[in-house]
Amino acid sequence: MVPWLRSHGYSPSQAGLVVAVVFGAAMAANPILGSISDRVAAPGRMITAAIIIGAAAFAAMPLAVTSFPLLVVLAGVYAVTVASLPGVLDSWILSRREEVPGLQYGIARGMGSLGFAGGGIVLGSLTDTMGIGVMFPSFVITTGIAAVLTWIATRRFVRERRERDASQRPHRDQVTQVPDPLAPEVPSGMRNSRFVAALRAVASNRPYLVLIAGAFLGFSGLRAGLTFLPYLFDEVGGTVGQVGLAHSIGALSEIPFFMGSAILHRRVRGARLISFVLVLFGVRLLAYTWIPTPGGILALQLSHGLTFGIFMATTVDYIHRIAPPEHRAFFQTIGPATFFGAGSIVGSWIGGLLMEATSVVWLYRIAAVIALIGAPIPLFAGPADPDRRR
Repeated sequence: MVPWLRSHGYSPSQAGLVVAVVFGAAMAANPILGSISDRVAAPGRMITAAIIIGAAAFAAMPLAVTSFPLLVVLAGVYAVTVASLPGVLDSWILSRREEVPGLQYGIARGMGSLGFAGGGIVLGSLTDTMGIGVMFPSFVITTGIAAVLTWIATRRFVRERRERDASQRPHRDQVTQVPDPLAPEVPSGMRNSRFVAALRAVASNRPYLVLIAGAFLGFSGLRAGLTFLPYLFDEVGGTVGQVGLAHSIGALSEIPFFMGSAILHRRVRGARLISFVLVLFGVRLLAYTWIPTPGGILALQLSHGLTFGIFMATTVDYIHRIAPPEHRAFFQTIGPATFFGAGSIVGSWIGGLLMEATSVVWLYRIAAVIALIGAPIPLFAGPADPDRRR
């Protein structure tokens, strides 16, 4: 997105603002989608609809390239649909593990990284030969396939649940339970206050709030580096194709860490591991400023799995364990909405302003300091931390 905006004459601050809008709108939409997912029996239908709407908005962006406000609106529509799905997908996968033996979050997430890496390599090659605009039809094709597969999976999921419910339904000759007439009636206001109850659960969960604070600072720094990676390649004489290759290398490096996260978490997990990874965020960002060649930056992208891959798998696992079971999808969406969403807003928008005021090298240095400030915060989760006595 950033190179495409640059190719049409938009400034770094404008490009950063568009990226910030994407993450800001996703931040607002994430808890809503999470609450809906907790309520509905088959969230796959909601996911399918979100994919279709988001793909349509993204495909319309080239038609609105001369109108910056319209671009911002379309970016917002894309954000509240496709960009808001990761938390819902994570929760769906984790909840399905109870019904599907052998289903592992790390493997599922690793498949996503594999697809991202393959897409980055293909898109980078197409961009060098056909131009940056090829990303729009490519996105429509891939998301169309994803929508069809999600629809098929959802139909199967609904059918299996209906068959299971039918097998568990009591026969006519069985005694049915009669409601106790003396049981207190639940007020309608309380029945409709699930969203409020979820918000209260978040506000009273200290490990969760501490995690969000530290992760917000850490990811603000990392997002600044990821958003303005094209400018860093420009600084050392790289190309747009190499930017795509860099993202592909990063995604490929995630796979072993996602797939091996279950083994890693047997030895260390939770707040301690998250704090350690946030330190690695800062070290990685500083390392970018010491590399003078595109090849060196590509090599450093191999550290993406060690940093973001472990961070993602560990935070999802940690949130699943500290969240109340009835609000897990809500917790999985509102947390990432804050540190991925708000953190990305700060990293993208403020990062663009810093670049115009200083340089891309100083942007990475400041981003590293921000990540390092956030690193120790998750360690203050208190006695409610489930790993405190481990």
